Amino acid sequence: MIKNKVFALLLSLINLILVLILITYVIDNPLIEIILGVYAIIFASIVSFMIRNRRKGS
Repeated sequence: MIKNKVFALLLSLINLILVLILITYVIDNPLIEIILGVYAIIFASIVSFMIRNRRKGS
């Protein structure tokens, strides 16, 4: 389980860095920047949901 968490966090970090680089340096279209920002937020929430600690009884 620990390796899956580390892999998910690493994947999230790489994805977030790529999206931020695209928004900052490459893309000049404001609509695409907004869409990529929303994508980064959604992806980060999915990864944090995947790695959260769950209770034994739930």
